[in-house]
Amino acid sequence: MRNHLAEQVLDADMLHALKVYRKNLGEKGTVLNGLVELIEQTSQLIHIFRDIRPIKDKSDERLRQLESIDTWFTDWESTIQQDNSMSKKEMSGCILSAQCHEDIHISIRGFISLCKMGLDVTSVITPGLINSDVIENVFCQQRSTYNGTNANPNVVQYKKTINSITVGQTTISHKSNAGKSTASVPFLVDMKAKTKRKKTINDSNKKHQSH
Repeated sequence: MRNHLAEQVLDADMLHALKVYRKNLGEKGTVLNGLVELIEQTSQLIHIFRDIRPIKDKSDERLRQLESIDTWFTDWESTIQQDNSMSKKEMSGCILSAQCHEDIHISIRGFISLCKMGLDVTSVITPGLINSDVIENVFCQQRSTYNGTNANPNVVQYKKTINSITVGQTTISHKSNAGKSTASVPFLVDMKAKTKRKKTINDSNKKHQSH
């Protein structure tokens, strides 16, 4: 619900409404120039992340657009911070919060990195089908399954936990709104099957030796 509401006030429909409103204000409409420029960036970002057209190669134009959007946000923050005429309080009111800017930056750079690495092992990546559910499930297992209420485990606790998750836990949640998956658990070793195969091989070797 939060994501949908954010998209409604930052997407292409809002951009169109702002441009029409700015035009109707006449000369006074220049006060909206900065806001329109911001929504131009966010609307592109939302459009790309919701796009169901697959990305098939690293030269896709959408990846270049994402890099341009990321640069725009970084330049905006740098410009404000270099303005010596404003106090820190005034600066904080002219830019996004550090947490919001970091989230945008990580989302963009993370997706670009995913495409650059993923296209080496798969044929396509569809932006509209990418989400962070798998990562969130790992975090959930890190915090609750093994470390109790400890939301900030040390390096030793984290190392032991991530090894356990990798070897014996599923990264696919059966409680997700996407429904249950019949996919096998990643990296999970079927110890029973392995033991059974080993027993069969040993029995076979004994028969050959007896003959």
